[in-house]
Amino acid sequence: MDSDPPPDWLTSVSRPFDDNPELQLAARQELAKRTADADPGALSSLGRRFDTIDQVAPKKRILLSWFPIALSTLLTLGIGLPTTLSYRGVSQSMKSMQGPVPGVYDSMAEAASGLSPEDRLFIFGDQTQPTSELARKALWETQPKNPALYADYISHCDPLPADFLETARRIDPDNGWFLLVAAGELGRKAVEKVERPKPPGEGERPIAGPWKIKDEEKLREALDLIAAAAAKPRIEYYGTGLLKERLKRFPPEKTFVSRLPRLIIAASASSGDAFNLLGTANAISARAYLLGEAGEGEATLAHVKLGELHCERLSHQDGNLIFHLINLANCLRVYGHLIDACEKAGLEEEASRLRPRFEAIRKIRKRGLDWEGEEAMRFRKHGGILASITAPAVGKFGIPPPPVEDMKPGRLMNYSLVERGFLWASTIHFLVLSVMAIIMARLRGKLPTRLGRRVSHLLGPADWIWILGLGTLFPLAWLFAITRLTPLGCRDLSLIFFSYQPFFAQYTATAYLVIFATLCTVRWRLGAHAGVLGFKPPRPRWSLLPIATCAVCIPLAGCMRFGSSLAPLYVAAGLLTATSLWMLWLAGRTLFGNRSHSPYRATIATILAPAFAITSVIMIVLVPLTHLSERHWISQDELGRTSPENLGMGRLEADGVRVIQAKLQSALDAKP
Repeated sequence: MDSDPPPDWLTSVSRPFDDNPELQLAARQELAKRTADADPGALSSLGRRFDTIDQVAPKKRILLSWFPIALSTLLTLGIGLPTTLSYRGVSQSMKSMQGPVPGVYDSMAEAASGLSPEDRLFIFGDQTQPTSELARKALWETQPKNPALYADYISHCDPLPADFLETARRIDPDNGWFLLVAAGELGRKAVEKVERPKPPGEGERPIAGPWKIKDEEKLREALDLIAAAAAKPRIEYYGTGLLKERLKRFPPEKTFVSRLPRLIIAASASSGDAFNLLGTANAISARAYLLGEAGEGEATLAHVKLGELHCERLSHQDGNLIFHLINLANCLRVYGHLIDACEKAGLEEEASRLRPRFEAIRKIRKRGLDWEGEEAMRFRKHGGILASITAPAVGKFGIPPPPVEDMKPGRLMNYSLVERGFLWASTIHFLVLSVMAIIMARLRGKLPTRLGRRVSHLLGPADWIWILGLGTLFPLAWLFAITRLTPLGCRDLSLIFFSYQPFFAQYTATAYLVIFATLCTVRWRLGAHAGVLGFKPPRPRWSLLPIATCAVCIPLAGCMRFGSSLAPLYVAAGLLTATSLWMLWLAGRTLFGNRSHSPYRATIATILAPAFAITSVIMIVLVPLTHLSERHWISQDELGRTSPENLGMGRLEADGVRVIQAKLQSALDAKP
């Protein structure tokens, strides 16, 4: 029997092994064993199919098999790399809100594309300098007589330059702001508040209390500077006006990355200046404490006038939310110590005059929203991420949450951002799976690898349409149908309301669904063409179980929106964990399973490699769509837009600033 010529179909199947007679013989024996009971007519038809396949040039077949992987790699680098760089810019820019970050000015400027060199210099300073202090100094030196740029420069200095006051008197002699800046630095170094334990029960810790004087000379210098500032014709803070001019130079917002520089500059514009003013309040409070302890009535009256004038003039300065919150705390501290000093010095009439103002300042924050109440909860449930950061701060002062319709653009912009991250991660994930499939196919040995590659050629264009349609497009369509067309997508709720849990559960389930749906479809199509060779899929009910499990997890995770219970998420997480274990078991069986199944598994792996590569291409091609979605929603997001009219992190903060400033000015005018 061994000397008889092989059937025509066997010759057709084993033709690629002509370069290796030993391997060709082994392939024929393997195929003959697998087709011992096969129908001769079906085998002859299979042979003719392979003859047709062989009419295609081998180089063309190799090119077609590697083209998806090459295309996926190029698209990943071409589209994914800019995405990675933009997320790096987001990360660095967000970190800059917590402190200096090397290179953050470069990343912010890259994000604010479209700026001219002059605008970049005006907004960011000289980016060639290693620190923000030197960058701002270089900007000021371009206009050395501009007091606004000088104030911007010294707000980044710690400590202040030795010739600071001399320069300030030369370029802006009538402005007392620079004197307050110097007094603030001295005050922070001269005194230290002694912490007192909170009284038992529900009583509040008193505002006034002892101070530790670390340097009497610096305290005296700070108070002299505060008095000199009060005598100036004006106290003008330049930070807000400079911020408005910088915001006017930015190009229109198109993406979240282009919004970040505005947000960061607006959020940090007056932070350093506001914290510096803590030193002036500390100096005034410490002096009031010392006068009260000494019982000096006349000196106390003079100090009260200085403290009142200081608070009143600062309350009329424009600034961001941080500026006014710190100014509010400063006024509360100063008035508390002035009242305490008057009482100890026997000035009851003066204390009675000041007390209504102190109580009015203290009550400003007590008229705010109950952040466990329904109105505030509505904002937490439907607001965007950045607006949700601002909301608790301004809500304490009675700023009502905006309508739900105004929150929608910012919320959906957040979803576009996170979806882009998922698609980018999925692109890398499936590209890695494609490479792993190639490795697994080769690990089975030379004969299974080459035989698997030969059998995989049976799949035609129609089969690949089925594989990509059911394996990739169906899971994505199912995900988008659930998330866009039903409330189970939770897109009417803020991402941070559930700590991203439904989103990650749904998109993780989608990634698993793509893997198992692709695997089952490949088995099905392979069985349809190569079943006569013994390449038959396993029992359908076991193959479809992980598909059904992953498909159910997508709407199941969204059930969290109907209540506060985490039970749906736990069930979804349990199902995904079981699916992960199933996946590990399949991988282990592929690597260490029965050697007789090696040709079948090598064929599956050979087909999965380009299938996952094409899936990676589909994922990366969807990334620009998330950019379009982001651009659409950010163009409609008036609530989160930073502009010269709405300083800070959008309209909500701007409304809060106006209300807080008005309430503080009203409190300082309160009558007994």
